[in-house]
Amino acid sequence: MEIKRVSAALALLAGLLQPLEAPAQTPLGTTFTYQGRLTDGGVPANVVYDFQLVLYDAAVGGGQVGPIVNSNGVPVTTGLFTVGLDFGASAFAGSARWLEIAVRPAGGGTFNVLSPRQELRPTPGALYASTAATFTGSLAGEVTGTQGATVVASAVATNNANAVVRRDGAGDFAAGSITASLNGNATSATSATSATSFTGALMGEVTGTQTATVVSAATPDNTAGAIVRRDGSGNFIAGSITAAGLVVGTDRLVLAGGNVGVGTATPASRLEVAGDLIRTVARSHGYANDGTDSGALASRVLSFTKKRSDTGLRVTYTDNFRVLESGRAGRWEVRFDGASCTSPGPLGYDLYNSQSTSFMHIPVTVTGTCFGSSAGVHVIQVYVGPSAGYPVNDLYTGWNSQYWALEVEEVR
Repeated sequence: MEIKRVSAALALLAGLLQPLEAPAQTPLGTTFTYQGRLTDGGVPANVVYDFQLVLYDAAVGGGQVGPIVNSNGVPVTTGLFTVGLDFGASAFAGSARWLEIAVRPAGGGTFNVLSPRQELRPTPGALYASTAATFTGSLAGEVTGTQGATVVASAVATNNANAVVRRDGAGDFAAGSITASLNGNATSATSATSATSFTGALMGEVTGTQTATVVSAATPDNTAGAIVRRDGSGNFIAGSITAAGLVVGTDRLVLAGGNVGVGTATPASRLEVAGDLIRTVARSHGYANDGTDSGALASRVLSFTKKRSDTGLRVTYTDNFRVLESGRAGRWEVRFDGASCTSPGPLGYDLYNSQSTSFMHIPVTVTGTCFGSSAGVHVIQVYVGPSAGYPVNDLYTGWNSQYWALEVEEVR
């Protein structure tokens, strides 16, 4: 039987692509109905034919899309025929498609390819889906991934304007000012190119329905990699937060620049305190006299715990000194762990008796700051002995049981 060209002979009827109906709550599937008209020698065909149908992405040439569909023993009545076609779920993704049809008399022989290929155009109702329960595509924008594995892809731990916050591997994140507000409208659909609403539910980091999305993984706890949500009091827990040069940790508060005010909103210096400020000062004091001529004074000593290695120890020592004989000199020195200060130098006082009398007492205050010591515990003690170039003589520390004091504090 001769099958002629069907540029006009093979025509699409109204309702060309008709999705097969499915019972409620059952997935639609991917099979659709194709109806056409076949003529033989200009006369409508009226016998049984075998059909071979191939889907392409171009009217001429191009690439094959999906499998070859064979439909044998199809009755053709007054030229009209109907076949069911299934090229798979991925065959129709929004791009144009053309159908190539080949026919032969039922039961054998060579297939004759009809020309031209028929463009498959969607019916108006298939262009738009108002609702869908699931979808096979991917979300785009701030929330990405599939319906079953949504990801807030734009969430970062760095201080990026308009970005969603995600803690880093240590549970920290950086921010200038944090103002959180979320309005969700994610969608879900089944095999639809686009949809404005859906009846299913999101899963993953974002859950809920279309009208009530929830970033369900958000928590106020200090959890690494988690999105931050304030608790009922507006607070959240953090390891450390870096915000415009400010680092807040569990045991520290670091400000990279500017001034800090305590009790004042307009500090004029690095640290300004409005009100009382209590300093930590180590003090050794008493009323005892000491007749040691050379060596450490057992009573004039204290222990101090230094916090940092880049700070200094400021010392203030007040006492009463005596050099017994005229023309003699004695030295009182504050030492650190038994050694003289090296930066900037020794902290001491030399007393020379230039009086004709051999008995001389004088009140003295020795003050200074010593740098270069490490962090940790240090022993600060007063040592006495002859001044350089003078012999050992009768020295005396304190007089008439008057008050003496040795104070130390850590400074920068």
